[in-house]
Amino acid sequence: MTLCVDQAGCQQGFSPWGDDATVVLTWTIDGIAADEASCTSLGGDQVRMSINREPVDWFDSRLQWDCEDGGAYMDSMFRTGDFHVRWDLLDASGEPLASTQWVSVQLADGENALGTVDFNLP
Repeated sequence: MTLCVDQAGCQQGFSPWGDDATVVLTWTIDGIAADEASCTSLGGDQVRMSINREPVDWFDSRLQWDCEDGGAYMDSMFRTGDFHVRWDLLDASGEPLASTQWVSVQLADGENALGTVDFNLP
């Protein structure tokens, strides 16, 4: 599988960007609200959203946030459509501590609440 970071070197012609859909999500770690104390104690540094456009896992720096933020509001950043997404809880070196399964989301015009992602640490 190819990894595309900020589309550098990718020939897929894929872009999720647009001005139609707003995405809202929150995250917890083992059911605990993500804040400075919980993220630090559990080793979480960043949360990353990946988009799968087979055969590519697509990453972009605009889809990565500080763990302690506890959520993200991406105002009118996406086009509408169906996407396969996954979230990763990363440590300070960028290595995944926990990842969700790939899920299919359909983004419509306006605000799209994706709910709460709970990262379960081993």
